[in-house]
Amino acid sequence: MEFKTLIELVGGFMKLISFLIMCMLVSVNLSAQIDSTFVRYYYPTTQTLPSWESFPISQTMAANVFEDYEGKFVLQALATFHSPPPEWVFPQSPMMLYSRSGGYQNTVFGPQFGGDIVEGYYSRIVKDGLGGYLPLDSHYNRLQRLDANLQFVELVHLTYNQGLINYIDDILPVDNDFIIIGHIQETNDALFCKVDYSLDIIWQYQSPANVNATIESTSDGSILFNWGFNPTMRLMKITADGDSLWTIEYPPRPCVERIIESNGNYFGLRYNDNVVDGLLMVYDYGVDFCNLNPETPILTIPTYRLLDEEIVFPAIRTNDNNIILAVSTPIGEIFKFDSAFNMLWSSNALPIERIGVGKHSLQELDNGDILYCATVIELPRRLGLVRVDSNGNYVGVSDETEHTPPIRCISAYPNPFSRKITLSTNRQLLHPSKLTIYNIKGQQVESIDLNDKAVTWVPKDIPSGLYIVKLATDSKTIETHLISYIK
Repeated sequence: MEFKTLIELVGGFMKLISFLIMCMLVSVNLSAQIDSTFVRYYYPTTQTLPSWESFPISQTMAANVFEDYEGKFVLQALATFHSPPPEWVFPQSPMMLYSRSGGYQNTVFGPQFGGDIVEGYYSRIVKDGLGGYLPLDSHYNRLQRLDANLQFVELVHLTYNQGLINYIDDILPVDNDFIIIGHIQETNDALFCKVDYSLDIIWQYQSPANVNATIESTSDGSILFNWGFNPTMRLMKITADGDSLWTIEYPPRPCVERIIESNGNYFGLRYNDNVVDGLLMVYDYGVDFCNLNPETPILTIPTYRLLDEEIVFPAIRTNDNNIILAVSTPIGEIFKFDSAFNMLWSSNALPIERIGVGKHSLQELDNGDILYCATVIELPRRLGLVRVDSNGNYVGVSDETEHTPPIRCISAYPNPFSRKITLSTNRQLLHPSKLTIYNIKGQQVESIDLNDKAVTWVPKDIPSGLYIVKLATDSKTIETHLISYIK
């Protein structure tokens, strides 16, 4: 009896050991399936929107990535939609929202008008300084306005003293203003101008232009305006106040994608597809563009052979004046270079990727991490949102880094409010200081001189809704704050 009991105990113990081993194997297998990197895929489906067809899925591409006002990450795509019969195929810009740790939340569709999806796609989306966004619709080359929830509000019409700016090439935020390149209606001239949050022109340059007009910011706060001036190219450097520093004329070069500057050194990125695949060549233009005709590249990077609309090599200058460059190499890579274009590291996240085709497909976060979006070419075709740290290492999905809200200058109480609201600031202000209140369309409804640190506002003859309070001192915007009025 005792021997039988012993045998049963040993048998039970062996079963327990087997069970524990099986649990360990299952645990290892499950842990191997956990995505330990900040790579978030998105699969376009008709369940997201009935008219969003999965065919042709090749027409859904990653475009841009940015942070919204609440600190969520937004992956914006260029997609092809099929309308109900009779079928109509048209481009669209769905925007996928993710939490700071990479968790998918929802999809917003734009542009829209009156709640209906309309034709168009975005090549750049910037914050408008008033609680909303200004997307550049590159289908019609016009600016639109979105509200805080990325919903379409209105078309933006920019006017110049000689007429309407009817074709917008690009918009670039600088400090509390924007730099815009556009074309003046019924002329062959390009307009290079700086506008404030109300989109009033601060200063401008008008010039005959043919092709390839681009704008870049420099590490000293100036702006580069590069444009075709038949039969040559011209590059102008202008201070943030609109003062011209120099203009250089140089012979046009085929397929110059862009110029990037760091610590006064200028580099040109050129693409060459006259080989089996492609080559991205980096040329050193020297300090203040003094080396106009470099004969050989300082760096050559192999790429896939790309279609014309996909020839994009986004590059950004980091806060420490290094350069981040995204290239669709055969394995897909993000590179980091110092200010002399010496390579610091390269990082591979997705197996076969094409970097987003918009104008800001990668960005540097406040803590130095790099966020970018890409289209994964291997099947099943999907979009990826990727985050790496300043050393090129993947940031894990368990990372708890959250958006740290800044210490706000403006306080509003009560908010929402029905009759009156007290607006106050916690900082020492220069004089003159002013609170300006706008509706969600950017139209001014009130302006209040701020002589004390608190004022009471009693709205008159305005509808219920969201309003933006802008605090400005010495004509410089300090902060904006969203308030809600309920009658």
